[in-house]
Amino acid sequence: MSPNKELRQEIEHLKNKYMCPDLYIAPYDMSDSQLQKRRFDGKDLHFERFQDLTNNELLVPPFYEDIMDLPTVGSKFIRSTTNFYKGDLVQVTVEMGHWRLKYHDIRHKEYVTDAKNTVGFAYWSEQKRWALLNPKDWEKRKEELEQDLENPLLRQVELEFYYLLEEAAEARKTYVIQLTTASFLSLIAKLEELKWYLQTVPGLWAAFKLYSLPVHDLLLNRVKDLYNNALPKALKLAEEHEGEVLNWKDYELLEEFEELIKPFLLEGYEVVEDRVYPNVRRMYTERQQVDSYASVETLKQYKEIASDLFYNSGETSSFVWFNEVKSEYSNLY
Repeated sequence: MSPNKELRQEIEHLKNKYMCPDLYIAPYDMSDSQLQKRRFDGKDLHFERFQDLTNNELLVPPFYEDIMDLPTVGSKFIRSTTNFYKGDLVQVTVEMGHWRLKYHDIRHKEYVTDAKNTVGFAYWSEQKRWALLNPKDWEKRKEELEQDLENPLLRQVELEFYYLLEEAAEARKTYVIQLTTASFLSLIAKLEELKWYLQTVPGLWAAFKLYSLPVHDLLLNRVKDLYNNALPKALKLAEEHEGEVLNWKDYELLEEFEELIKPFLLEGYEVVEDRVYPNVRRMYTERQQVDSYASVETLKQYKEIASDLFYNSGETSSFVWFNEVKSEYSNLY
């Protein structure tokens, strides 16, 4: 399976069109004067007026609620939600109001929104910076982005990437069992088919903000190391031992080769800059409900375990194998 020229050009076009610096969205620390107000006000609601986006950081109100509904002054709360973060667009909604106990069940609260503010931000390639955008123009750019996502070539390339990953993973499994030169050469052939996809699809995912740019850079460097260095050396060694048993544990360069392909062909997580991302195979799995017991909370716990395993390992590699995560999860839960 080899991508044709039209597919290559269109995917590269979309990747380049939406590739831009990540916008780091983080809650700010509330001041004592904010916390002492009876209710939050317009200054708190319109957080966008006080942003300096030149450092690619957007500070939003944290979730805060008074711990008590006082008899006279009542209570207050504020919270922010990222509604949209894809490509070169971000949209955030801030709500403020008060809470009260439910009349029919005073064990629980209900939140009454007194005011809401939805704002959109976009990356301007000409100025090379993120900026606030008026609602009409933001919706126009979102419509253009959604139209680009309708491109059937996007669906085609992601499906092809998925099936090639599965085939290569199966080829690796066969080689590990047989340890023959023939099975190793079959694995090499599958990796050669994957080359353009590994060079391109993670970048596409970074453009649409499924991966951060540091993750993309790490994966791209790993791909370069694989195809420019490890794979040619491994292929030469295999050709020199044609018809023989070829155990990767007997050769240092094959061990290095194995370490490079595992993050692509085994399911797991990448831990980069204190954040956890599914690797390319796990990216597909987490969207298919293959684990009937895996809830959203379970997936969150998997990532927490992956982070712990990464730091406990001495941080020799950003990749954490999913089987290790699942084993630790079974021990903990």
